[in-house]
Amino acid sequence: MKDLADRLGLGAPAYLDDGALVYACEHSALADAMRAAGVMADALIVDAPYSERTHAGHGTAVLWGGPTPPCYDGSERRNISYSAWASEDVDAFVNAWAPHVQWIVSLTDDDLSPSWRAAYRAEGLTTFATVPAVIRAMTVRLAGDGPSSWAIHCAVARTKAQLKWGTLPGAYVGNREAQEWVGGKPLWLMRALVRDYSRPGDLIVDPCCGAGTLAVACRYEGRRALLCDRDPAAIECTVKRLRGERTKPTRDDFPETDEQPGLFTRTP
Repeated sequence: MKDLADRLGLGAPAYLDDGALVYACEHSALADAMRAAGVMADALIVDAPYSERTHAGHGTAVLWGGPTPPCYDGSERRNISYSAWASEDVDAFVNAWAPHVQWIVSLTDDDLSPSWRAAYRAEGLTTFATVPAVIRAMTVRLAGDGPSSWAIHCAVARTKAQLKWGTLPGAYVGNREAQEWVGGKPLWLMRALVRDYSRPGDLIVDPCCGAGTLAVACRYEGRRALLCDRDPAAIECTVKRLRGERTKPTRDDFPETDEQPGLFTRTP
């Protein structure tokens, strides 16, 4: 991975070993560096920001102190600190990354799922019906005003080069796990996506890495991970997990600042 870091020319990475390369930067900066260096990844697997409706629903439940599911340590979940995406954000992301990857798998919500498919088609990629990832007991509808949505949408696309890849699962079903990060996804799901959309030794890129669950999944599955995130706290969490210094975030690791809300907040 050191050779890759040298080719990208992004300066000192936040983390580097034989299986993972992590940068603290905007996703567009990494995409530009890959284009300039002629680097192609085998797959992009990302849990990018969701729609405004998802963000607003989460934030409302926290603000009115409702029955927000607690974190693993019993504290209330913090609000989402990153901005929601709209269709134009999806378009810009896919336009930046489509030339550099063979597969794109983005986890998203019902509102943005059509936007991802439209963006894929605009880039000439082969698109598919979204694949549901059902996470049992995932309490998305925090207001308690209707059925909770247990399904995340996996928006999948590939280049023509992947024509003979094989038939892949039409859904993923498993149990909820303690979150490593706000909006974080279970490790079992990320491992399954890594296994299905790459081969051992492949390079997987995650430009919105959060707490680095994709990197952990790649380590388990024998893939190489190229990650970035704009949030310094996310990068710190990812690096600590890759170093084996901890598997769960703690309150002291993420003090609240003007730029970064605390990882946990307690209901007064």
